[in-house]
Amino acid sequence: MTLSGVEGAATDPVKLGFITADIRIVANKNFLKKNPAAKKSFEIFTLSVDDISAQNAKMNEGEKSESHINRHAEEWIANNQETWNKWLDKARAAAK
Repeated sequence: MTLSGVEGAATDPVKLGFITADIRIVANKNFLKKNPAAKKSFEIFTLSVDDISAQNAKMNEGEKSESHINRHAEEWIANNQETWNKWLDKARAAAK
């Protein structure tokens, strides 16, 4: 129930008072066998707590339509283009 390395936190580790969410991608095993690029993407894809919190804040402020969420994703990709491109390269390599 603690989290270390949180930028701007008053203490390290931060005592959360609750168990942090453990978000995982799940997929059908047959799908993964047929789609190695997707499997690799699922293995390497990560988002920071800060990125998740920033997007959640946008939704809480009313930006929760499908078009808003698509824009949030596009903005994240634009701001993290190098990381995004590396993920795509690794996924494409897995498909060969």
